Amino acid sequence: MSAPPVPPPAASPVPPPASGSNPPGFNPPEVGDPYAELLVELDRSVQAIREAALRLKKAADGMQAVERNADRVLASTRMLEINVSDLLRDSDGFASWDDHRE
Repeated sequence: MSAPPVPPPAASPVPPPASGSNPPGFNPPEVGDPYAELLVELDRSVQAIREAALRLKKAADGMQAVERNADRVLASTRMLEINVSDLLRDSDGFASWDDHRE
């Protein structure tokens, strides 16, 4: 008996950001900050991980092991959002980041 075919991943409901565009709610830091572009790229990567984990969980279609592991990936992704994505949306966070970077 063969397993039923896995449906292709659904198209993401959120289109990827256009090259050079900022994420929603982005508060740009001071002009010339060399870390702003890095943080935007990291944020895009974190959001891609989140979207992939959500597609994986949906595709699992009741396979508890896969769904639970996808939940773990989503929890880890939330930690990355706190570390990276939320920093982009709170420009005051750049000051505290600068204090610890040295």
